[in-house]
Amino acid sequence: MGVLTRRGGCLVLGLAVLAVAFAAPAMALAQDTVFRGRSFSDVPRNQASYFDVVAAVGLLRGDGGLGGTCRPSEPVTRAELAVMTQRLLALDPEFAPPEATALPFSDASTIPDWAASAVAACHALGLISGEPDGAGGLDFNPWDTVSGAEAVAIFLRALGNESNITGGWPSGFIFRAYETGLLSSDVGSGDWRMLGPLTPLTRAQVAYVLHNAFFCSRGYRAGIGGREGTFARPSIAGSLTGTSLFIEVDLAGHTVTLADGGGRTLRLAEMVVAPGVAGKDNLIGYRVFWLENGQGAVAYLQPYGREEAVTGTLAELRLNNDGKRVAAIALDGGRVVTCAPGVIVELNGQRWPFDPGIILPTAQVSLVTSQGQAVYVTIFQENLPEAVVKALSIVPQDPADAAAGVRPTGRIIARISMGEGDIPLLVTAETALYLDGKPADLADLRERDVFYAATEGSVPNKVLRLYAYRNRVTGTIEDVVRQYDLAGLYWILKVRDLSGTEVSLPVSQYCEDRVSTALRGQKLTFCLNRLGEVTFFGPPAPAPLEPRVVKVLRETAAGGHHLLTVDWQGSELTYKLPLELAPLPVGALARMAAGADGTITSLQAPSPARFDATVVYVDLVANRLTLTRDGINWKLDMTTVALYAATGTDEKAIVGSALPLSALQFGQLVWLDEPAAPGYVLLVP
Repeated sequence: MGVLTRRGGCLVLGLAVLAVAFAAPAMALAQDTVFRGRSFSDVPRNQASYFDVVAAVGLLRGDGGLGGTCRPSEPVTRAELAVMTQRLLALDPEFAPPEATALPFSDASTIPDWAASAVAACHALGLISGEPDGAGGLDFNPWDTVSGAEAVAIFLRALGNESNITGGWPSGFIFRAYETGLLSSDVGSGDWRMLGPLTPLTRAQVAYVLHNAFFCSRGYRAGIGGREGTFARPSIAGSLTGTSLFIEVDLAGHTVTLADGGGRTLRLAEMVVAPGVAGKDNLIGYRVFWLENGQGAVAYLQPYGREEAVTGTLAELRLNNDGKRVAAIALDGGRVVTCAPGVIVELNGQRWPFDPGIILPTAQVSLVTSQGQAVYVTIFQENLPEAVVKALSIVPQDPADAAAGVRPTGRIIARISMGEGDIPLLVTAETALYLDGKPADLADLRERDVFYAATEGSVPNKVLRLYAYRNRVTGTIEDVVRQYDLAGLYWILKVRDLSGTEVSLPVSQYCEDRVSTALRGQKLTFCLNRLGEVTFFGPPAPAPLEPRVVKVLRETAAGGHHLLTVDWQGSELTYKLPLELAPLPVGALARMAAGADGTITSLQAPSPARFDATVVYVDLVANRLTLTRDGINWKLDMTTVALYAATGTDEKAIVGSALPLSALQFGQLVWLDEPAAPGYVLLVP
């Protein structure tokens, strides 16, 4: 650990300590890159641009690092200035630290440990010489303040810009500072940047001078005969900065991709000072000034003008003569955009080369251009058509994350319409998700929503974009009609909905193999795709405000909501759970009612199973169950009663999985809570 200055200054660790820390084995980055609008919390707006740069590269650390305080109006000590100067020089990859020599100062023992190596290096380089102690020796006086002229002299020497200064002390040094850009020529009387040559330098003023020293060219030689002077070496910042067009930002992977250099990448620091940047949307497609710290990670970003963005439906990828490079992008409507030589082209996250033949006519394309040419091309197409949400698994969120607008993440278990086999999909904070055409997040989705998605990767596929639709009709099938047109055979379902209205529902090609006249008379819920076609159907969910017994599967806090997921006759259903309703234990049965908007209105434990009965007859067509008890037979409508496997006793049954009616056979023993109007039936082994 480094030692804090006794004044709680801007300096925390000496460079020697930093070098040792940097040489240690690399640790895995535990969080996404975070953007900070300002470096320190107590810096005025008119000083922030200087502090932001010098703090990002590690020249100033503040009382508690980025985001803390720095007390800009307090004076700087001589020990602190020595450490800042050494840090500045150490940012130059060609800097060679001098050999350690004994300090000639009479008060060397008073120099704090965190500054000792910096003071020794600055003395060996001839940047500091000390002050007479009155007894023929020299003192360093580490806790004394630094005047404006003293700081200017030290930085001029550090940059090699002090040769042949004329005009005496301190005016000659001040003039040279303006001549070389160490001090800004636009600073007038009353400006906080106006240094008093003989008065103490504040921390705000040292941030200003450090900033200029970082960008100053070095090795100045004054001109002769009225000519301008020349510099022999570039600035320290020269090898650490650049201005590039950003075309890709990966916050989790801590990288950015540039348009230049054929997709060159830069590494991002865990925390980046980036005024005006809330996320990657403020960077992609922009020209960005970037600045690396001493560890080679981008620590400061400043976006400028945005390049032209082109979006539309892709008509054609035009390749060069050998077919190895995308030469142009043709859009519907006739527009053609040529591609730069180093263009990056991606299809659902897969980078070129790929087979252009797999691109569908509906593929959407987004182009980032530079000087009229495409430098980054993103193509999205729905490679998961008309899937249905079978189950949701949402990662619980901290309330603070939900309040801050952090998007929920998790998995979707999907099924292609009425097909077999489940498809796991990974939803990240970067997934673009829409519900009925409006931006949404994972906590807004529900089971049986129909969706279309563009994905990348292997199982589980990462979802890039997802468009979900919630259009459902619940009713009884009165007729199943086969019709023909030029495209061939298709089905129409005549359904009497809950309001008594007859509606005609065309059937999508993805579930037409499950349609037959045997469906007549069945009460079902039909999930419609964006064209209004039936793409999935199954047992209806509990009607609004109608209590039903369900099994509690899990409770999740995400997206600002508390969600309760239950099992209803083998289907997972998720509802909003108001805070005033206490959830029941996972695995327990619950008597639940919910409103039309999916918010639970009542939730309580049902009566335990007290009655046993024997199965007499199972009517799979009418979905009815006939039971007998004490010589009396009665029939149950199993569209309103839940059936579960169970073990244990009737008073303390352990509820297992939901069962279909076909799992029951003649002579089996079951338990139920009420013979006349049971809420559930348990099948015991």
